[in-house]
Amino acid sequence: MERVGSSRRFVLQNCGHRFRNRWVFRGLSGQIESQSHLLIRGANGSGKSTLARILAGTLTPAEGIVGWTQTLDAVAVDPPSPLETLLIGPGMALHPDLTLKETIAFHEAFRPFWPDLHPWVALEQTGLTAHLEKPLRSFSSGMRQRVKLALGLCTQSNLIVLDEPSANLDAAGIRWYQELLQSTMGRTATLVCSNHRPEDHLTPDEIWDL
Repeated sequence: MERVGSSRRFVLQNCGHRFRNRWVFRGLSGQIESQSHLLIRGANGSGKSTLARILAGTLTPAEGIVGWTQTLDAVAVDPPSPLETLLIGPGMALHPDLTLKETIAFHEAFRPFWPDLHPWVALEQTGLTAHLEKPLRSFSSGMRQRVKLALGLCTQSNLIVLDEPSANLDAAGIRWYQELLQSTMGRTATLVCSNHRPEDHLTPDEIWDL
């Protein structure tokens, strides 16, 4: 996959979104440096998940410009592509009838993992590799969240967007997530985390408050 060069930035210019007649946010502008780490904070209902979906390219904003650019005026942008972006959040579905082994193989058939960071290794620390042949319907919400995070953070992506990544995780799960996140931060990915519990997250390069 072609990598986004360090000279490029991900920008938002006068971005806004609404559902029917209610604006979630308007006039949001900012930039995210390539390979940096951004934390989006805010209370429930502040628009964090909506913004996460816009950044990942799964939702088109009602107004404004969103995408990668190399210009200073942020006019010429390349919209986020599903081939270089990954969203990990409540909307990330895992097929309940597939086993853990089948789930990882299915994901890898479409998106490659980092050469030296594979879900097998990440999940081995959680004990989930003992459940390779079990369907995901038998997994608890915390187990499924670990699978989502392992799949997402181990996938080669230019932009990884995490929406409430510590949801359903206990203290041990949060520590495991932080260690895995640290491993991903040393790569070429740009990381964006939307979380109403910022204390669960590692120290970011920049913080946006909604």
